[in-house]
Amino acid sequence: MAATSAPGLRWISRRWVTDTAWFDADEVRLLDEMAMHVGFAMDVSRREAERARATAALREALAA
Repeated sequence: MAATSAPGLRWISRRWVTDTAWFDADEVRLLDEMAMHVGFAMDVSRREAERARATAALREALAA
């Protein structure tokens, strides 16, 4: 499952890392992987919030 937030995070991390050149290749790879994981977590959180809103709306509609 692709994370939609990850590309932006990866671009930001890659841009900063490239500009500063403080990290070696292994560290850059680790930062990219971390950005991918954070992006995935953001997507899961967003979907969970949408699901909770939909569930609440359904409960409200059924109660009316």
